[in-house]
Amino acid sequence: MHPPHGHNILARTGLFHFKRVISLLKSSFLLRLSIFIVLFLYSGCDYSRQYSQHDFNFLRTGAVAVLPFNNLSPYPYAGEIVTELLYTELYATEKLVLIPPHEVKKRLGIEVEEGIDGLTRRYTIAQIAEKLDADSLVIGSVSEFKYKKGVHDKPVVGMDVKLVVAPAGDTVWATSYTREDFSFLFHIGSLNETAQKACRYVARSLTRSLDKRR
Repeated sequence: MHPPHGHNILARTGLFHFKRVISLLKSSFLLRLSIFIVLFLYSGCDYSRQYSQHDFNFLRTGAVAVLPFNNLSPYPYAGEIVTELLYTELYATEKLVLIPPHEVKKRLGIEVEEGIDGLTRRYTIAQIAEKLDADSLVIGSVSEFKYKKGVHDKPVVGMDVKLVVAPAGDTVWATSYTREDFSFLFHIGSLNETAQKACRYVARSLTRSLDKRR
């Protein structure tokens, strides 16, 4: 005896809805997994130490110049890359009066890939500040700028940065920061991307310290 025609329609309809629910659940799971992977890749991992002089009035920072970073890594022009990126990220915060990099190079007669060590062999901190008409100087060095070998090469960028005030050259803020990003499946991390994230973190840390002291 065959089941009624209406029963077949209900069975097919129920099966259709069941398959649709399963499909939606799979889509939801894949979406959540994709979001998790993206956030995981973007977050990376970082290590930092920070110092801030508690009794310093950060209203005295005045005009700030980002001096060329020393490059202590084997990667060519890493110092110049990080200097430019940090200036851009500091400028984006709209918290500081910054002297443009081309003015810094022009007034100090900076040679290609000449870091702060080269400058201080020619000038004192007070002389640098006077030539730039700057009240404060951002000084730093790039300690790491490389791909760490592994199953997937991971970009790593490390830097030491400090803010000094002229003319004495006293350090009123400093940080040591390293960022390591991930390469995973379809995502290949890049050094420039990691350097930009690292500079954004340093810029925001510095300006947050300024806001707290004002």
